[in-house]
Amino acid sequence: MADDNATMLLEITNYGLGYEEAQKLLKVFNGNLEQAADKFFNSDRATVLKLIDGSTPTWDESAFGASRYANDTNSNVPSFENSRSGANSTAPTRPNSRIGTRPGSALSTHAGDDPMQSIENGQESGVTGNSKPVFGPATQNHYDTANWAMVPVTTASEFIADPIPSQRQREEGQPAFLKPSPRFNYFPAMLTILHSIPQYRNALLSPAVSQGNYWVGDEWWKGNPAGQTRITDTTVGWDEARGLDIIHETQRLMAFLDNTDRAYTTIESMLDMDAWKELEAPALSDPDDDMLKFLVLWSTAYAKQDPKFQIDGVLRSVVNAQQRVESFFLDSTVTKRDGRETDIYDVLDDTFFPGPDGTAHIVDVSNVLIFRLEGAKQDSNELGCRIPATLYADRYLEENKHIIQSIFDAMAGHNTQLEKIKDQTDRLKYHTPAKRNSKKIDSLKLLQTSMKAFQPQGDAAEVDSRNAVTLSHLQALYESIKIKLATLEEQQNKVQETLNSITNRFKPVINDGNEALIDLTAPEYPEGQSDQDAMHHPYQLCGVATRRDVLYLLHPDTASNTPGAKQWWRVQYDNESGTANIIRDKVDQQQVLERATSEAASVLLVYANETAFSETHLPLSKPLEDFVKKDKLCFLEELQKNHDLSAGEWMDYGDEPKGNWSKSTDPPGYNHDWANISAQQYYDANRKESSGQSSATLTPNTEPDGDPGVREMVEINGGMDTMAGLRSDPMDVDSQTQSRDTQMVDVKEVPAEEPKAQHIEFAQKKGG
Repeated sequence: MADDNATMLLEITNYGLGYEEAQKLLKVFNGNLEQAADKFFNSDRATVLKLIDGSTPTWDESAFGASRYANDTNSNVPSFENSRSGANSTAPTRPNSRIGTRPGSALSTHAGDDPMQSIENGQESGVTGNSKPVFGPATQNHYDTANWAMVPVTTASEFIADPIPSQRQREEGQPAFLKPSPRFNYFPAMLTILHSIPQYRNALLSPAVSQGNYWVGDEWWKGNPAGQTRITDTTVGWDEARGLDIIHETQRLMAFLDNTDRAYTTIESMLDMDAWKELEAPALSDPDDDMLKFLVLWSTAYAKQDPKFQIDGVLRSVVNAQQRVESFFLDSTVTKRDGRETDIYDVLDDTFFPGPDGTAHIVDVSNVLIFRLEGAKQDSNELGCRIPATLYADRYLEENKHIIQSIFDAMAGHNTQLEKIKDQTDRLKYHTPAKRNSKKIDSLKLLQTSMKAFQPQGDAAEVDSRNAVTLSHLQALYESIKIKLATLEEQQNKVQETLNSITNRFKPVINDGNEALIDLTAPEYPEGQSDQDAMHHPYQLCGVATRRDVLYLLHPDTASNTPGAKQWWRVQYDNESGTANIIRDKVDQQQVLERATSEAASVLLVYANETAFSETHLPLSKPLEDFVKKDKLCFLEELQKNHDLSAGEWMDYGDEPKGNWSKSTDPPGYNHDWANISAQQYYDANRKESSGQSSATLTPNTEPDGDPGVREMVEINGGMDTMAGLRSDPMDVDSQTQSRDTQMVDVKEVPAEEPKAQHIEFAQKKGG
């Protein structure tokens, strides 16, 4: 039989292997022809030959967003083989995982096998590029990169337009977010979601690090931080200085999301930084994996600044996978089950438990769990995997390893029985002619063809007795094979049901809103292996991203009278029509769970436990408060200017910026209340002040400093500053313009004019 299978494998592969190679490949898969052929067609030749040469890898480290970089204390841990071939797995309850074996397969949500939906045209993005490994250990000298999952990398860039100013205003109670990236990934969505988790938000604020002034220009929000030169302290070392740049930019983003009047900002300022471009993470094989690159760069940089900073078991998990692996998140592919729905625990099982000899377990689990999942079918428009509102980590913890091992032990005998049944079915169902290059033929179809040859032709034809006897034998053989195949199928189903009941031990209940089916015939589970026994470490879903432009966020419900109430929001940055538009909708949890599995072929999921949610918010430092406040004032000026231009008027900004409020030293009588209100509130309050304070000012000080006179101003992108510099502080606005109520209307955005010199004469104010 082994020789027959080897010959058949040669024929199936069109002699892409030698006879000896075919025998060895079959041996790896315990003689299973289907698995061997599947491996051949779904892997590159180098992977197959390496498997034939004696390597029997059992677990794929690349599924985890690992951070074993050069300066990691564990970078000298010996590496291990990582192909997810399933060669040693005999578990029949799930198909062999395709992770790391499909040529060009993508473990992440980059454009690849299942490209993310483009918000420009609603179709699959046609981005191409050179394939590079996604993840890998720091020492890869003996690794064959063909074994690693690949993602196409693109250096192409595109421009995503911004809506008109009035649509860029955040309404009270709505979440702020980070604008989708043109780099086709979930990085902006991930940072937005992580900000909503108090413990992660506090960590990303990097409280041990601060600088006196975070302002980098009034176009920072759109990715043009050109208003002020970034100062880099190279006395601490170049890498450390670059790391501080990453920390400071992260602090800006967290502070912005805390208390902005804008609907969104972009991460392009970070992606354009020299620090981002120049710093390297050796473990990051794919330089365009922005999610992992950020987490590695930021955590490495902050650990140098705060020796007490704890990341393992808080923001990063430690996995025992035949060696220590630190993992920020999990990448996996959804492989659907036959005869039943696939759920997230099936996907995690494929990653953690590909076989009894290749299990991986979490030693120190993070308080926040991040997953990037993608559908296995390239032509699918949905994920096809049930997503729970509450995820339980118990099944994958090191402390429960003995339970998983006992499940594999209980499955062993049934797996052997199932393989025998499949082998009998295969030999009975198919016939392979002895002729070279012949393909296997369905036995029943062959018999049907033969029976037609011995049937009488025409009504008047004489029936040859020998033909009649042969026909009778063929018919009897046909019925016999049908009965045997039906019997084998029934036996296979019974064994499979038994295996399903075993694998369902110690598996949490899915709470996705669908009605759970109660199986009254299910056997009692062994002590300590019921579903409830696996539900002691709950994690609540707090964020989902289905496409680059669609984000679901659990946000505090300011309209509710219930303390701690939260509301799910769906935020879409719609650019399909060519005109950017922000769509915000309140949705319920059931809608989120349904769309997570049906809206796209890939998804980003973020779960957090009670510890991560219950941490108290750290207050922003004063420099960060000032940064947000200054951005608010710039945005208010933009709204006002947009309104006046729509009315056909041109605003004449007054003289130079008022006061020194942006400096770290407060002037006498400085009032901090302005830093805790919105720009609009402060602006309205200014208008109601006594005549002793200029109604035109947008700053805490009341009167301009210095003598009046004539000085040359330069108008740049709609604003002005002295000495041809970019505006760094708000300006006085013409009092006549300010005297009427401000009305925000949607108008067409006016393109910026070319810089031009303009003479403005400041007259001495009279009448107090």
